Order: sequence, then structure tokens, then C-alpha cells
Amino acid sequence: MSLTVTVVGTGRIGSTLARAWRDARMDVRLASRAPQQRELDGILLTRIDEALPGSEVVVTAIPGPQARAREGRDH
Repeated sequence: MSLTVTVVGTGRIGSTLARAWRDARMDVRLASRAPQQRELDGILLTRIDEALPGSEVVVTAIPGPQARAREGRDH
């Protein structure tokens, strides 16, 4: 059985982590506030609220200033 990992953030760090975990045969999802496509490098890309249910591990890979700017807001 494979570990289900959601990576929140589709930039350089998030996509690198997602590809590495996919290559290690984990079930990986990439999450974004407003994804413009359905996959990135063969990895499912979805909204954050759709990606989190069922995830065993969630990694936040977004720059600090952007995370702080979103505090208190809905996705």
C-alpha cells in the first residue's frame, strides 16, 4: 500500500517534491488555490479543498510571504 501525500504549492519546491515522491511510488497530489490544468508532470493537480481529504501527509510548499498574506482567508 502506498502513502498518500498532498503537496500544497506547485512552484519549484512543491513540484520537485511531488515528482520525487511519485518516483518513489507514492500516491501524490499537487494542490493549488486555482489550478489552471488537471495535471503537472503526470501528477494530479487539484484545488486544495479537494486534495486534502484522504491525505496521510500534507506538505506546504509555498513562500512565507504568500502564506502570511492568505492568513484568515478562505481558499
